[in-house]
Amino acid sequence: MRALKLKVNIRPILSDELIDLLGLCAEHAYFEQHPFSSLGKAELLLEALRSEPKHLWIWVAADKAKLVGYASASREFSTWQASHYLHLDCLFVRDAWRGHNIGEQLFMTVKAHAQQLGFNQMQWQTPQWNSLAAQFYTRLGGDESPKRRFILSL
Repeated sequence: MRALKLKVNIRPILSDELIDLLGLCAEHAYFEQHPFSSLGKAELLLEALRSEPKHLWIWVAADKAKLVGYASASREFSTWQASHYLHLDCLFVRDAWRGHNIGEQLFMTVKAHAQQLGFNQMQWQTPQWNSLAAQFYTRLGGDESPKRRFILSL
């Protein structure tokens, strides 16, 4: 059974929505079982969004004025491919809004943006335990490339 497709507005984030975005980021981190602090991040995100050349994009799913999901992506370079690609860093939809194709709408917006910029590839990751996300990405045409992700705080 296909999910009901709700009409939400998928669009680039507005600078005055960064505090709301950080609330979504906190929910996303909690869902993925990671700690999160929003301290000082609104200013850093605004700076990254305004950078030239542009290397960060954030889209939100909004129902009226309420943000219900987001996706973020950044420009990266693959030595193996010898080209830039778009890294889908985050894709998150609030729990009550899941199952209504909002994640797919966000994903397709990012994909269209990558194609518009001339990238020949997108890459992303999801936690190993998140089998629903793996099924979602496979359904959208993603090929899984199992790796372990490491983070080194500096």
